[in-house]
Amino acid sequence: MASLFNITRLRHSPYYYIDFTFIKPNGMMQTLIILYVDLYTGLKIPGAFIVVNSKAKIAYEAIFTEFYRIFALNNQLPLALQSYTIDYETALENTLRKNIPNSKHVGCFFHYVQCIVIWLKITISEIKHLNNKGKK
Repeated sequence: MASLFNITRLRHSPYYYIDFTFIKPNGMMQTLIILYVDLYTGLKIPGAFIVVNSKAKIAYEAIFTEFYRIFALNNQLPLALQSYTIDYETALENTLRKNIPNSKHVGCFFHYVQCIVIWLKITISEIKHLNNKGKK
């Protein structure tokens, strides 16, 4: 999951960047979650890797329970986290808001633009379909 060095970085980082990648080892869909930490230099490095079989809130709760346990074992509480950037995964956002209520959610710009592009493609496709239907 994370080395002691990275646990310390996670503990002291004011910002997390959390990314999801879907992987399919052995034919079973899993989610690889990567927590990036800010090094105050503009560089972000992976601080922890987590593989889960579920995108449910209960899985995210278990992850944060484990993180808090690890931080507590290494005398690394409380967290310095001020904000986090994630995609628009509702279960994760709800978990973070519950577990780290004083930090701020910042939506991922890449995923925001991706949603707009998809919406535009669908809208343009529907307009073309309606235009073609009206010409008949």
